[in-house]
Amino acid sequence: MYPNNSITYLKLERLKRTKSLHSMTLSKDNCSDLKFVDKQSYIFGQMLSMFYFWRFFLRQSKRLLVRYQIENQELRKRLRESEKQKEELEQ
Repeated sequence: MYPNNSITYLKLERLKRTKSLHSMTLSKDNCSDLKFVDKQSYIFGQMLSMFYFWRFFLRQSKRLLVRYQIENQELRKRLRESEKQKEELEQ
């Protein structure tokens, strides 16, 4: 029907495998295992989301820090220039 390396064939094979896995995990014998796997994946998902949140938060704070450092440098330059101008005017 489809050549063995076509994308459609691979998708169909994956679908067959996942259906067989679901039927296997939903049997009465494996109910406790399924709950355990769900709890594990939930905890893993929570950890992953926290990781991405903290990564985003730290990147944003780093960007803000760099921006404030640049502004601070510019303000110091202006202050030095104004002090020099004041000294020149006094002399």
